[in-house]
Amino acid sequence: RMARLSRIAAVFEKWEMEVAVPYAKLALIKYASTVLLAMHWFACLWGLAAETQALGDDADDDDESEDARAPTFTWVAALEGSKLGADGVTPVMKFNSPGRKYLAALYYALYTITSVGYGDIAPQTELEYAINVAIIFLGALIWAYTSGSVCATLSSMEQHNVATRHTSDAP
Repeated sequence: RMARLSRIAAVFEKWEMEVAVPYAKLALIKYASTVLLAMHWFACLWGLAAETQALGDDADDDDESEDARAPTFTWVAALEGSKLGADGVTPVMKFNSPGRKYLAALYYALYTITSVGYGDIAPQTELEYAINVAIIFLGALIWAYTSGSVCATLSSMEQHNVATRHTSDAP
């Protein structure tokens, strides 16, 4: 996988040289791509946490009957429970398809990376808390780096524009 990533980086560098796009615009595209890629990875990890725990319910403790075991209450179950209809019992939204789970996990990843933190999707198990800590930490690092880099890039673009305006305003 690392080899694939290095090939992608090499292709991107080659494309940079061939296409006449200003460096600042390419840098902004890179920063946006970094955030989008981190969102995807975090969403996959968050969704995998719920899926692995659900699969673990089926494979745990052969000596217990399946009726005696309660399923693990994951973030997906908590989210469904928080979206109840008018009767207060029936969930309005079911997250039973991979696409819906991914969308919910992507939403979680975006608000976690940007530190908005609505809190409607929250960890419910020890594993989810551990993953959540890692995602918050890495997300904060990525967001700080990206927002600082975007500000620096925009600032340098503005300096060039100011210098151009001063040159054109000179008598």
